[in-house]
This record gives sequence, structure tokens and C-alpha cells, in this order.
Amino acid sequence: MSKISITLPSLYSAACKRTIDNILTTSVSHDIEIIVVGSQETLSEIYDAQRIDHGQVIWQLDQKRNGCNSAHYEASKHATGEFLMAFADDHLLIHGWDNLVVDYFRLYEIQKPFLLGQRQIARPGFLGHIGTVFGIYYPYFPFMRTEDVNKIGGWLSPDYRHGFGDPDLALRVWAAGGYCEWMDIPTIEVITEEDDKHHQDHGQFLANDMILFTNRWKDKYGKGWDVSHVRGFNIDRQINSLPEGARTYYHNSP
Repeated sequence: MSKISITLPSLYSAACKRTIDNILTTSVSHDIEIIVVGSQETLSEIYDAQRIDHGQVIWQLDQKRNGCNSAHYEASKHATGEFLMAFADDHLLIHGWDNLVVDYFRLYEIQKPFLLGQRQIARPGFLGHIGTVFGIYYPYFPFMRTEDVNKIGGWLSPDYRHGFGDPDLALRVWAAGGYCEWMDIPTIEVITEEDDKHHQDHGQFLANDMILFTNRWKDKYGKGWDVSHVRGFNIDRQINSLPEGARTYYHNSP
């Protein structure tokens, strides 16, 4: 079986512990390596007990404190798995997710580099959507071969503090002649806002991240797109509005 390295930034000890326990109890066949990057406060509250309970967890102090993308990137430097996956402490994985993801990846890896996106389970008021930038699909929860990550310049870029790390990764894959697609079976459950108050500002975009992203990619993919505001080019697409059986989206013309 394969080894999966999971990069996991966290500022909250309770959420971090919940996520680690979830990952380890829902993985059924593959070796799992969770690389946690967090503050001294976060790690000190759970480090000793977790280290005894789970040898699969690697703890890294977030010395740079430069946002989640930087933490993902620093975590990826310690990855030893065949596959690399980014995760967040306000989501949960379903039982057997590792078999579903690896089997799907191997089945549909028809060209390299290949970047696979896991999807969230639909719930009331949330029918499921995918993200696009400049009309091009990017995965929210990227899953990729570690060797291919290294060939395209690394994991989520530390150049972005909070937003745009995942679309930047996807565009680097597309630009390298690779391919991005999503799984047809959702594997991720969202923690509701009521259960997770500390993530009230999760997902907000910083203006400097958006400017950096559009300056980096607008000449190649952004011609004709409105880059003056985030929803002029970063547009969610509802799954049920796409052709049946679709697994990717690439319509670069605005």
C-alpha cells in the first residue's frame, strides 16, 4: 500500500486533535503521515500525548507565522509519502477515504502531473460546487504525487499568506501540461459554523494575495477577465449545473 503525507496547519489545539483523530480512524489501508505545523501554544497542549498515541504524526513549530500557505509549504518539506495531500482542521474525512482517493487517482492518472481534488459532501443549502479561476478548475483539497509536486516548484506557495495557494498550484499543473480533476465521490465533511466558531473568517481573501495571483497569471490565462475584484475571475460552479459525468472544467474564455 501507498504512503500519504498530509500537510495540516492549525492554530487551535482542540480542532487539531479532532482532525488528527479523524484522519487516523478513517484511514483503512494506506500508511498515513500527518505533518502538523502550528504555534507553540497549539503544539504544547497536545504534543506529548499525541506523540505517544500516534507515531504517524510529525510536529513542526510554525516559526515563520506567515499564514496557512506558508505552513503547508513548510510541512511539505518533511513529507516522505508517495502522495501529498493538503487538509484543514475545520473538515472531516469519511471512513475509507484513503482507498477511495488512491484508487481514483491511479485509475484516472492518464497524464502527468496529475492533481486530484477531493469534494465535500452535499448538505442542506450546499449542493456542492467546484472552484475555477479564469474559467479553469482548481482543487480545494489537492492530492498529488510528491515527486510531481517537486517538479512544478513545490506545494502551496508561501508567497500567498492566506488565499490563492490552491489555484496557484493548479495553474502550475495546467501550465506544465498536466491535468486537474475532481472525484465523483465526495470524501470530506464540513464542520458547521455553529460547531466551529473560531473559523469565522476562514476563506477571506487578502488584497495583496489577489494582486500577486493576478499579476502572476493574467498574461497567460487572464486575458479578458475582470481582475478588479475576486468574483470577476474566481468563480464557483455548481456541480449540478455541469454536464453529467464531468470531472474537470476548462473554459478559459470569459
